[in-house]
Amino acid sequence: MTISKFAAATFFLSQLLLISVIGAPMISVDSSDFDAGPMFQGDVKKVEHTFIIKNTGDSTLTISRVKASCGCTTVGYDSIIAPGKTGKVIQSIDLKSIHTGPFKKNMTIYSNAKNTPELVVALGGTLKSYVTLSKESLQLVSADQKPFTDSLTLSTEKADLAVTSISFKMYDSNQGTPAWQADLELFPQYKLTKVESSDKKLSVYKLIVSHAVKEKEPKFGDFTITTNHPKVPEIKLPGAIAN
Repeated sequence: MTISKFAAATFFLSQLLLISVIGAPMISVDSSDFDAGPMFQGDVKKVEHTFIIKNTGDSTLTISRVKASCGCTTVGYDSIIAPGKTGKVIQSIDLKSIHTGPFKKNMTIYSNAKNTPELVVALGGTLKSYVTLSKESLQLVSADQKPFTDSLTLSTEKADLAVTSISFKMYDSNQGTPAWQADLELFPQYKLTKVESSDKKLSVYKLIVSHAVKEKEPKFGDFTITTNHPKVPEIKLPGAIAN
């Protein structure tokens, strides 16, 4: 009698487990980590990829939401995927705010899948620049009554790169400067010199930027470097002119 009750209980539990497996939606993706490869700033404004989602279960897969890890990412997706069918999740990254170098942005797909209710996928690549800078800001600093000076290097495949102008514009007038002066652009002096490069494919230039006028208060703003490069006519750098 005891064996019979045990057998009945075992059978009942096995049926419950079987039902829970058979009646569950299951999720899979063709590739959870996609590398779009190299791309150049200015040539493309965004990178996009479509992830193919398959419901390998026996009931309807419902995607409730897709959450991106970055504000630069927009998403689109099929919310209902029938058993055995496929749907799409589209990830698009705006490259405007992406720095040069390797990048990767994740998304989390939330669904009622029995196996992976929170599935993480990622889209990445390598963003290159036609002109690579040695640093991301210019700080023109003066010492011992010398002109405000800073320098950086520019690397490019263009053998005859030229800088045609450099200007500086303050962010706002709340820097101890009269409002009428804050709207004026400053035009620092500069010198571009070609230097030796270990890479035969690249030309390397040293750019020295200086401002001889004495400034009583520090000025914070953007430097705009204008070049003769057809792909990079302007380079904007944040910076300051300060003692």
